[in-house]
Amino acid sequence: MRRISRRDFLNGVALATASGLTPAQQLTAAPARYPPALIGLRGQHDGSFEVAHAFARSGVNFRTDEAPVDERYDLVVVGGGISGLAAAWYYRRAAAAGARILVLDNCDDFGGHAKRNEFTHNGRLILGYGGSQSLQSPKTLYSAAAKGLLRDLGVDIGRFETAFDRRLYPSLGLSRAVFFAREAFGRDALVPGDTIALPEGDSARTRGDRRPPEAFVAALPISDLGKVQLVALYDRARDWLRGRSRDEKLKVLKTTAYRDYLIRHCGCGEEVANCFQGRTLDFFGLGCDAVAAADVRDFGYPGFDGLGLPAAANPERSEPYIYHFPDGNASLARLLVRSLVPAVAPGNTMDDIVLAPFDYDALDRIGQNTRIRLDATCERPRCR
Repeated sequence: MRRISRRDFLNGVALATASGLTPAQQLTAAPARYPPALIGLRGQHDGSFEVAHAFARSGVNFRTDEAPVDERYDLVVVGGGISGLAAAWYYRRAAAAGARILVLDNCDDFGGHAKRNEFTHNGRLILGYGGSQSLQSPKTLYSAAAKGLLRDLGVDIGRFETAFDRRLYPSLGLSRAVFFAREAFGRDALVPGDTIALPEGDSARTRGDRRPPEAFVAALPISDLGKVQLVALYDRARDWLRGRSRDEKLKVLKTTAYRDYLIRHCGCGEEVANCFQGRTLDFFGLGCDAVAAADVRDFGYPGFDGLGLPAAANPERSEPYIYHFPDGNASLARLLVRSLVPAVAPGNTMDDIVLAPFDYDALDRIGQNTRIRLDATCERPRCR
């Protein structure tokens, strides 16, 4: 197998450094640093993009030929998210004993979109996910390889079925409600019930939450005209795209934002469109003026029942939305890292990974066959 030296790899590679220290030296100098407990914006945070921007936008030439490093690896993975960590994991399993692997990531934590957030309040540890949350419909959607990886990491998806209380809110007499803010509707109003299904398709959690459209709309803080327009959206006999073929209707829905669909095709005013403007934020991260009508149709938004289109197949919502750790998919990244670098944390189960203390100083130690180097930006990598 061709050997890759880090000196070769760093021809065109720039490491984000401070005061002349490499990332590994920075960690050694500040071993108490613990990225999951940091606050502020934790995506492409300050320090993760400046080197790449300087190279790409300003043409800065980073002189790395004489960098005082001499490391050789069988595999170098650029990116320490779940995909990169899984690539290193599979390579290690298939490679000869003693194979050397280096994982590089420009951020100060591994996991990519599967970040972990930790907060301590009054001595109590609070965990949250800072990115991707769920193993969505793993029984239906996951390939044999993905299921095998979960199994080999010790993740038993059946455990979530008993760990997740799907009847908690109904048992407390709670139901869903929709908040209408005064900035858009003149007064604050919290209206119980909802006509839109939850995206996860979990009937145990949606049962009893939904009200007849007329009853729900009657309580909204909008004008009588707006209420008439809104109720009309639920009319199963109303074809808002009458005269178009099935394919033409689907094209309209795929190329038109839901807000525009309501106004241009359904005859609704801005007041009705405002009722849905923020409803898409929790799942799509965008207002309904930036989400295609075809996408919200899949979630039961009104205005589509009379179009005569076949029901959308949604295999991703064929299972309850319960397969996730307290820190989301960050626990999967932690399981991969602990498998690759056992010295980083104690334990060996999917349960103990949640609270296992992670020693970030152990990620990139000299002498380890597998090393994970954070704060390491790559530019123009090449092999020789």
